[in-house]
Amino acid sequence: MGAAESTAQNTEDNRFVSGDHYTVLGITESATAEEIRVAFRKLALVHHPDKNMNDVEGATQRFAAVQQAYEILSNDQDRAYYDSQKAFRVPQPTQKEEQEEEVTSTMPGFLRPEARPEQVTPESASRRTQPNGSWRGDGRSSPTFNSKKILTFEDIIRFHLLLSPELDFFGDGTHSFYALYHEIFHRIAADEPDFKADSYMCFGNSATPWKLPRIFKQMRPSPVSVADFYDSWMKFETSKDFSSVVDLQTSNAGSRKTQKKTRQKNNYLLRKAADDYNQAVRALVTMVRAVDPRYICRKSPCMCRACYAENFQKTRRRR
Repeated sequence: MGAAESTAQNTEDNRFVSGDHYTVLGITESATAEEIRVAFRKLALVHHPDKNMNDVEGATQRFAAVQQAYEILSNDQDRAYYDSQKAFRVPQPTQKEEQEEEVTSTMPGFLRPEARPEQVTPESASRRTQPNGSWRGDGRSSPTFNSKKILTFEDIIRFHLLLSPELDFFGDGTHSFYALYHEIFHRIAADEPDFKADSYMCFGNSATPWKLPRIFKQMRPSPVSVADFYDSWMKFETSKDFSSVVDLQTSNAGSRKTQKKTRQKNNYLLRKAADDYNQAVRALVTMVRAVDPRYICRKSPCMCRACYAENFQKTRRRR
């Protein structure tokens, strides 16, 4: 195999381990359902293990990547969820990195006044999304949430889309990053049947420290740090009943066998709704943490615009 052929082969192999479903299928993010189907059929024929007897192991891995990409992108809901979090996939900190973190008086949460950039009022704050958990504002009033119905998967996806670089990430004003996501996470928490206002893990503000000295852990109630917030919300599990928003089948008529199958189907739909909701919330937490200045600068004494902007652009380039 020549150098050119070897390079081409490596490029092809990298495509299937890229983790990007669009790259795997060789399509754009604006591809139609038909284009997704055609791309899948072509690749499935080429990379099926039965068609590659000389490279069964490699073909199996490639075919699995193609199949997974198709399963996600061919489902409208799964594709919307995938797209919403795709730009914010960032490497997670290792356990060693977390243990090495130290609290100092110069870390976020103990900001020097001169480290704060001027506040930026987001023009995008006037964006409007549709009900249940939508943030409704005209760029001047504070965000308000419609709480008449329970939040759903679609509502959490809308919360993903509210993140904008035009938000004020360094102040605590009405249209700041902290004000918006403090209210969003409060809305999500308050939607749970076992919600208690005095015990839920809140998002905090720009003055909330990343970690607290151990002495504070002995206090009752113990103060909450930013690290505590993310540790807790990364394990989010809803206890809501989604029967009011899931299209369940009726089981009044038919034989006992038919009614049993209907109940099983309904139980599956309810479990799936809860699982999808949990995944959407956890993805939201991951996305917000990726651009949270308190997380970005958790090891350094700065909280400057340049440091934050560089990290925000990295997350956006992951599309």
